[in-house]
Amino acid sequence: MLRDDYDTVPDLEYRDCGKYCRFYKKWIERKRTEFDEQKKKYKTESDSAQKNNDYNGFCGTLTTNKTAADFLNRLKNGPCKKDNDSGEHKTGDDYIKFDDHKTFGHENYCDPCPILGVQNTNTGWSEVTKKTCKDNAVITKDNIKTKIKADQQVVLHVSDNSTKEFEGHGLEACKDADIFKGIRKEEWECDKLCNSVVCFLKKKNENGTDLKQYIEIRALLKRWVDNFFDDYNKIKHKISHCINSGNKSTCTNDCPNKCKCVRKWIEKKKNEWEEIKKRFNDQYKKENNEGTSSNLNSFLETLIPQTDVDNVIGKVKTLSDLYDSNECIDTDTSKKGQHEYNDVVE
Repeated sequence: MLRDDYDTVPDLEYRDCGKYCRFYKKWIERKRTEFDEQKKKYKTESDSAQKNNDYNGFCGTLTTNKTAADFLNRLKNGPCKKDNDSGEHKTGDDYIKFDDHKTFGHENYCDPCPILGVQNTNTGWSEVTKKTCKDNAVITKDNIKTKIKADQQVVLHVSDNSTKEFEGHGLEACKDADIFKGIRKEEWECDKLCNSVVCFLKKKNENGTDLKQYIEIRALLKRWVDNFFDDYNKIKHKISHCINSGNKSTCTNDCPNKCKCVRKWIEKKKNEWEEIKKRFNDQYKKENNEGTSSNLNSFLETLIPQTDVDNVIGKVKTLSDLYDSNECIDTDTSKKGQHEYNDVVE
């Protein structure tokens, strides 16, 4: 990270890390949803059992363990306890705390690497604490905050199953649309460090940026594309019955909420794409506009095998395949059937 030699757009390093962390994040999110559902059922059954308590042992256990987390911890310390009285089983990565929200987090496994990088020493891998750029500017862990002007903001809106909030002006229309469970707003502040555009996630309800949540602009663009296709798939599935089967692709009268939500979502995605594309080209621009465009397209070409584009449009292996699909063709009848190729994401 923070290299000075960006004449061309390099591929994302260690793709497998990002790939499997993405899988893990989706998996752990599903586990959290499943646990929340079971927790609600436990509360209902527990309340019902207490009303009909005939003083048997199990109902007594339910009375003692008010929540699902209490009950599961009781199982671990009772009938499901490891044969170990030393207390070691209550510490370390193997001990699951169901009353701790971090249990369903991904940070322990998929936290970003140190911003200044890592180095291999005689004692193993260690964090780099100092970086000298080509212009002789010195960046350290302590002064990095002062180097961030953060005058280039990228605001993203991401579907989130862990919340029922719909953050972002206009997206309140999605609250009753039954497409997304919730949408969170992410504010990324971007700046150049050692000739690399790096974006930091702005802390919620606080001033300043969170230095643990940072990402290079090319990786942020990759994340945006991944989230875009994920949400597009959700929309496609939810509104398929709301589209007329005739020549006109308009919403029918029984789906006004869904269509209003989709229109607002599309507006947000268009604005986001223009902003993130601008930041990307700020770093990887060339002498002419054609060169800038080819940089972006060449990078997007490498992302196709890594995204869910196949599930959205069909079998796509190259950008030219995507351009040739109906999704990317704008036909103007006044030009006698000539096709105008839009930006591949637009």
